[in-house]
Amino acid sequence: MAAVHPQRAALHENPQDPAVWEARHRLLAHETASLWQLTGDLLSLAADPDLLAARELQRDRPTLAALGRERGISAEAVRRRVVRDMSLVRDRLASDRFRIIAWTAGLLRADLGQVALVEGDAVRRWVRRLGASQFEFMRWIAGYVHSGDLLLGDHGTRAGLQSIIDDAVGSRWVLKLEDLTDALAGIRDPEALLAFMVGTGAWRDIGEGWLVRWDGRLEVKAERVLRLVGRPMTPAELVEAIGNGSVASIKNLRNPEMVRIDKHFRIALREWGHEKYEGIANQIIKRIERGGGVASRATIIEEFTASFGVSESSVKTYLALPIFDIDGDSVRFTRVPAFNPKPPATIAGAVRTWAGWGERLAVAEENLRGYSFKVNRHIAWANGIRPNDSLLVPLNGSPSQRVSVIWRTTNPTGKVEVGRARKWLVERGIGPGAEILLCMAANGVTMGAAEHGIERLELAAPPAERAA
Repeated sequence: MAAVHPQRAALHENPQDPAVWEARHRLLAHETASLWQLTGDLLSLAADPDLLAARELQRDRPTLAALGRERGISAEAVRRRVVRDMSLVRDRLASDRFRIIAWTAGLLRADLGQVALVEGDAVRRWVRRLGASQFEFMRWIAGYVHSGDLLLGDHGTRAGLQSIIDDAVGSRWVLKLEDLTDALAGIRDPEALLAFMVGTGAWRDIGEGWLVRWDGRLEVKAERVLRLVGRPMTPAELVEAIGNGSVASIKNLRNPEMVRIDKHFRIALREWGHEKYEGIANQIIKRIERGGGVASRATIIEEFTASFGVSESSVKTYLALPIFDIDGDSVRFTRVPAFNPKPPATIAGAVRTWAGWGERLAVAEENLRGYSFKVNRHIAWANGIRPNDSLLVPLNGSPSQRVSVIWRTTNPTGKVEVGRARKWLVERGIGPGAEILLCMAANGVTMGAAEHGIERLELAAPPAERAA
């Protein structure tokens, strides 16, 4: 067919106009029979039409290796034959005889744009008009390749389309799909664009036509969620909104843009003006420092219960710490915090060992998750540990395994914390409920499974003497 309908060129203009769609497809209907004949003729010009069709003209195309095994040739030989036939067919497409095919491929490109859903309305219309096999041939001629549930145009790749999108998006982290579609002239189907962007994992559909960039670290996602929601959120709320991570991971985030604001560990953006919450004791210390060495007890109680979500009784418990001195309504720092040690022998669970005084403790589930053991401070004092000590010392004399010993004077329980022992417990299979004997000193911690543990370690004498 050498002649071309005089209206065809005009029908490429404004392809999304319904009137244009109807007009061009009425014209195409008259050409269907000749189109079938011509596509068959064009494909037959290939040296191996069946191989070309098997590789290029189906949605789930087989690998070169699979096609080679079927034909008893190498994958490279398959590749060379397909490339040769592709070039031959596309060269002959430029002749007047096959102009109707080129014209139809142009209509297809005008309809689908740079990306289209394989199961979308536009593709379904073309399949109904041409038939499935004829459509696969025409989308190949038009330069579309299958990529999952999408068709990418201009012999495109996902990387190529992504580059176009990145150029249009720039540094924005939240955008409206409609605005992006308008900025990308080659995009006809917003749903296809949405599917592509979400499918990359770099963007998240948050509804009502909005997308948020979703390819950053957990702390970046948490910050973006806060900006979108516009209010402080608990770690559990952030985990649910983000869709991954854990409460513990959210609590451990180190994003300078975010700040913890209360005992519930609600997190806010620093720019919102909330005060950072660092525990009741530290907040009392801040109030005393702001007041030049004195703060109002009544004001502290009123402000903390309102701002930090803590109970009045909790605030009073911390105000009673020995580091604070209360005189009427005035709260000051104690000049010399008093600590009156008791003899370790009077402490329940205390055991005298070759390494000093130890304490029998039951392993809890939280210890196996990395939480510290809590040791009586009178036992700690007897072994040379002092208030405000923060030490990192060997465990059982091993320089490669060290544990922490921290005596916080801001801790109302009065317990001294021994942390970083999880690895030792796990390696020995020591589970919840097992009893251990723990002895801590300024130069090291001695720990052994006692009575019920897998490994029985008597601490009544030094290791050398026990070995003898």
